[in-house]
Amino acid sequence: MGSASSVEEVGQTAVLTDELMDDYLQLSYLSRKEISRIHKRMQHLVGEDEFTVVQRVPWESVLDAFPEIRANPFVDRLCEVFSSKKDNCVSFEDMLDLFSALAPSCPVECKAKWAFRIFDFNDSNALETEDLHELIDRLTNGKVIREDGKYLSETEKQHIIDIIMSEVDLDFTGSIVTVEFVHAVSKMPDFCSSFTLKL
Repeated sequence: MGSASSVEEVGQTAVLTDELMDDYLQLSYLSRKEISRIHKRMQHLVGEDEFTVVQRVPWESVLDAFPEIRANPFVDRLCEVFSSKKDNCVSFEDMLDLFSALAPSCPVECKAKWAFRIFDFNDSNALETEDLHELIDRLTNGKVIREDGKYLSETEKQHIIDIIMSEVDLDFTGSIVTVEFVHAVSKMPDFCSSFTLKL
């Protein structure tokens, strides 16, 4: 989150001081009310006396406090991408980053960069055929249905992927890099509303 100096100044407190709140407001696309809501839910998980803003909380516990995340088809990737220590745990500040990226007020370019990281399942810094297969399966729960009511075959899914690659892979490398993804997504009017999670 970039506010470590503010956290250190207040002794890694559980209390959201005005100064700390101002820092979080400047560093995120969240409102004061949303930040307070996230803080209260995280604090409730650990207990008021033991909670600090940098404390690591297991992802499974976090999902109990944030049921709106549990239903997301990318729930595991949200943890992998937003966990600052990659330890299957998140801090309050990690959760601020997550909800900031998914906030309605987050600019499309910023959202697109986060989406790219989430959709890059093999963490190769490029969206490849395997990533797009996984993306289609997760978005459709593995059940893409044709007009005749039947599921798409692997060949038909590959045809969709080939079309995506031909439209988005501008340098014809066989994979999509961040700048190509951001360029393509910024032209999609529904992207921002579909890549949003409200508290």
